[in-house]
Amino acid sequence: QLTIQEQIKGDDNSRAPFGLGLLFHYQPLTRLTLNGLGLSLQLDSGRWLRAGFGYHFSSNNLLDLPYKTHTISLQIAAGYGVGTGPFAFWIGAMLNPMFVIRNSPEESLWNMGFATGLLGHFDYHIKPDFALRLAVSGGVNAILFANNVMQAAPTFGMGIGLIWKP
Repeated sequence: QLTIQEQIKGDDNSRAPFGLGLLFHYQPLTRLTLNGLGLSLQLDSGRWLRAGFGYHFSSNNLLDLPYKTHTISLQIAAGYGVGTGPFAFWIGAMLNPMFVIRNSPEESLWNMGFATGLLGHFDYHIKPDFALRLAVSGGVNAILFANNVMQAAPTFGMGIGLIWKP
């Protein structure tokens, strides 16, 4: 005999209005880095909103400069999700403001920027309250440099982790 929670597994309408999780990220390319790794704390609010607070690190960059890059970001996204059985899919528009710190042996440089584009989540509910999440994002990354110079470049990232949905 199944509980009501188990019978509705994967249906976000009947779940609590929030989810909380931890994701590990890989970003093959941003404006200033190559092959960045990171962590983010994710918050789901119903079917419509997603938010995440993240940190990314990279020791490689496009120009092969001796910088190590640290990025602290707050990702906010609005979209819509559907679910059936153990599967759920969510897609939406994202805005990701960030601080970028580049350290070299001689100096530390602080920059601000943002990424915008699309964010998609694919959840597989391994238990009624826990889902394995695959997240994919892509769009444009813009960084503000000295003298108010802004440069934009494509960005792509992916993440995997666990989401708790009580």
